[in-house]
Amino acid sequence: MDELNHLDAELVLIEEQVGESHVSEESRSLRQRVKARENGDILFRFGSKTYRIDCGILKALPLNLGNPVVAYFRIIERLDK
Repeated sequence: MDELNHLDAELVLIEEQVGESHVSEESRSLRQRVKARENGDILFRFGSKTYRIDCGILKALPLNLGNPVVAYFRIIERLDK
């Protein structure tokens, strides 16, 4: 996490020099994905898009249907590694 904070500080300096570029967009996207993982959210990639699903929303589904969905995504995530 400390390394990410240091990278954020460097990013501020770089963004002043680079502006809106592909590199700054990738960096922003990476930062968002890291924070989503820290929050326990589910991330999945479909084509070139990355989607984030809040686990709290899934777990709030009626009839406890969210827990098997969360478990399914966690298993797929581990198998992918």
